[in-house]
Amino acid sequence: MPIRITGLNSGLDTEAIISELVSAYRTKEEKYQKAQTKLSWKQDAWKELNIKVKSLYDNLSNLRFTSAWTMKKTTLSDATKATITAGASCVNGTQTLKIKQLAKGTYITGGEISNTSSGTAPTSTTKLSELGYTGSGGDIQVKDSSGNVVKTISVKSSMTIGDITSALNGTADAKASYDATNKRIFMTSNKTGTANAFSLDGDADILKTLGLNAAGGASVVDAQDSEIELNGATFTSSNNKYSINGLTIDCLAETGNSEISITTSVDTQGLYDQVKSFFSQYNSLMKEMYSLYNADSAKGYEPLTDSEKDQMTDTEVEKWEEKIKSALLRRDDTLDGIMSTMKNAMTTPYYIYKGNAITYDSDKKYYKCNGNALKNTDGSYVTSASQLKNWASANGAKKYSLSSFGIKTEAYATMNANSSQGSYHIDGDSDDDVSKNNSDVLMSMLNSDPDTVISYMKQLTSGLYSAIDTKMKSVKGLSSSYTIYNDIEMAREYSDYTDTISKWEDKLTDLEDYYYKKFAAMESALASLQSQSSSLSSLLS
Repeated sequence: MPIRITGLNSGLDTEAIISELVSAYRTKEEKYQKAQTKLSWKQDAWKELNIKVKSLYDNLSNLRFTSAWTMKKTTLSDATKATITAGASCVNGTQTLKIKQLAKGTYITGGEISNTSSGTAPTSTTKLSELGYTGSGGDIQVKDSSGNVVKTISVKSSMTIGDITSALNGTADAKASYDATNKRIFMTSNKTGTANAFSLDGDADILKTLGLNAAGGASVVDAQDSEIELNGATFTSSNNKYSINGLTIDCLAETGNSEISITTSVDTQGLYDQVKSFFSQYNSLMKEMYSLYNADSAKGYEPLTDSEKDQMTDTEVEKWEEKIKSALLRRDDTLDGIMSTMKNAMTTPYYIYKGNAITYDSDKKYYKCNGNALKNTDGSYVTSASQLKNWASANGAKKYSLSSFGIKTEAYATMNANSSQGSYHIDGDSDDDVSKNNSDVLMSMLNSDPDTVISYMKQLTSGLYSAIDTKMKSVKGLSSSYTIYNDIEMAREYSDYTDTISKWEDKLTDLEDYYYKKFAAMESALASLQSQSSSLSSLLS
């Protein structure tokens, strides 16, 4: 901005006058600036909410598959002998296990190394010659389980204990170290099982001096495979872990001829916790959306200009802006649309037949169950809701909704007709003050008929996933993929505001320059008049 010195001759506050003359233009510019700021805040509000909706959407993507609801638990008669987990494919029932032997790796405990020739205890820096070795040197060979030499170490009398253990370390996937306190070399395999066994061979005098052979007092634990009997069948492994028919077994101790009983069953608590976790996420999101949609009006509040902020304290500015931000999505049609979509999906009932949900094949236009088409008595496909109702009645299929499992909306659970929040409460949930004293229908049904609960929950989450998916699909020119609001349209609107504000800034500058030129001409005329008046006065004096 140029520096202007005005009003020297007229004595007028030119700056203030011009500011008032262009105030209408400045007000229009500020109007667009405030609108752009408000739009920016709205974009941020939608982005934050969209992240939470996308998180629920991603969770539903997993919950709609059977694998997410196939939970098993195992109980052992002796948990000190093994740790066992059951996978989805593991059959329910009781099995027997014997752990005949645990897998071991080769372990060499070297004999105690004699003191040095000077009478001091050997350290890792002690040379082989100081331990009484008088030879010129030789080889130490490391062999694998088949007796093949995998590494040859050339040893000289000038080498230290540390030099030799370093050369041995890492050979044949083994680790070597020297314990100066006990004056022994230790060498062990990093892996268990006979296939990973190793042995030492070579110059007998060197090995004896280092305590690494029988003559030197070495003690060797041979490698072995583990062996178990599961339901009478024998299995072996190079380690202590097994994966057999859905069971993951981690052997901890041998049982000898004694048996451990393994009881596998449906993990009802795990399923209950998963249902509870899903509703917790759903409720949290719905409560936030209801809060945003039903926020108090911020009518009369607009973003502040810099000059307006200067007249307020920081706390006042913060409260003012928070008032506006909290109401950005009030009565928003897009927000109302996603809430209605989610609520409708959650209230949709489903028929369950023999532990499987009945679904509608939108491509083939008929209902099916467990992959098989439903047919009327005349052999035609069941294609309508009325036909499905008749089929269900004739075949014993039962219709379920969330209330069938003791899961109710807040309005129903509290018997408050004015409650509009779409959150749910699980009867008997100890963490829910609203419904904790009610009978626990969900856990009861999980214990008595888990297949029905699983089939319903899988279908419910699948339906909710599909409902949200329709809202998250991209719309050309309006929204991006995985976005529930018109992010592209809003970005374009923000850019339009930038262009409009820029144009108004140019108009304002041009108008100010016009008025300054006019006032400058007036000042020049006044200066000329004053000069003439002074000359005339001097002539008359």
